[in-house]
Amino acid sequence: MKIPKSKCLINIVRPFLDATKFTGINCEKRQEKEKYLLKNLLNITNNTSIKRIGYPVTIGKEPEIVGKPAMYSNSLLQFVKNNLINMDNQEQLNKLDEYQKPEVIVDFTENPYGKIKININYRENLAKERKLKQKNDTKNVLFIYMDNLSRNHFYRQYPLTCKFLEKFLSYEGFIPKNKNISNKKYHGFEFLKYYKFDGATLLNAIPMFSGVNFSPNVNMVSIIRDFKNNGYITANIQDICHKELMDIDPLEKYIYIEFDHEFAASNCDPNIYTFGYSFSGGENGIFRKCQYGKESFEHALEYAKKFWKSYKDNKKFVRIVNTYGHEYSGEKSKYTDKPLRDFLNYLYENNQLNDTTVFIAGDHGFALMGVYKI
Repeated sequence: MKIPKSKCLINIVRPFLDATKFTGINCEKRQEKEKYLLKNLLNITNNTSIKRIGYPVTIGKEPEIVGKPAMYSNSLLQFVKNNLINMDNQEQLNKLDEYQKPEVIVDFTENPYGKIKININYRENLAKERKLKQKNDTKNVLFIYMDNLSRNHFYRQYPLTCKFLEKFLSYEGFIPKNKNISNKKYHGFEFLKYYKFDGATLLNAIPMFSGVNFSPNVNMVSIIRDFKNNGYITANIQDICHKELMDIDPLEKYIYIEFDHEFAASNCDPNIYTFGYSFSGGENGIFRKCQYGKESFEHALEYAKKFWKSYKDNKKFVRIVNTYGHEYSGEKSKYTDKPLRDFLNYLYENNQLNDTTVFIAGDHGFALMGVYKI
């Protein structure tokens, strides 16, 4: 992998844009206001007695989430706010079937500031049904989507992840690059062709996930339909309050196919979500998305680990969406480097990458207004 030149504009100004360095705010420094923001949404007078809060499952709830899934859809946010669950209220729990019980819970019993706990609703009948459709192709597909992040900036922000990937990078284009790769069962490739500097989400994301070039006049069907038809269990794992990669409400020809499992609701937590493009707060702000002691992206990776383990005997399609690059400074994403490296290394060391195709791709380079845009 070719690291970008050190003497470039971005490397000169980036030390001055890292909000974490200047404020000293990190995810281990918890603030008491976090727990009350979430508890107050339950509209219970004595909210200090609440010990566990569950985020609602968003799969199978399309009629309640008005309109098709959208990147900044207020409807998803409102659904989550209106359906938070007091896990100690048995009457509320009894109304849910086993697959609608929360997979992600904030637990205040061990830590007064809250700790996220994740439990996958394993669907045995679905696992059996999909096995009957399996064919002789790649066992698993892991697609890691990096929003608003160029290839060069990925190298700058993710040195640990890049070092891990180098172990498998056997070719650059079609020229042998590393003849001493650590494990010859695995092969890595870099695709060095075209890249879009500015925003081009639809132009890139639509072909990635429908197989056709974007056009308002052409039917674009999510490839998740094909993976389901070929026996894969699918999971959509976001680090943002939405169900897709882009705003698809106005795309009449795009046919959204829902995944089997989804990690989305906890990203609508008022402690990390602010609707719109705030410079300082929320998912597009320059400050880290700290959620109950960790980066919100770390919780997404934990969900991915548990999903992978739950369906270890099934073929899986897992999409992990990292939107930490979608902010104004260009510096926030580096705080997800070690978690991402550790996640990939965990799968590797536990032989979970065998017969697995891993994609790391983005939609475009830096596109938000800020120093680099100017």
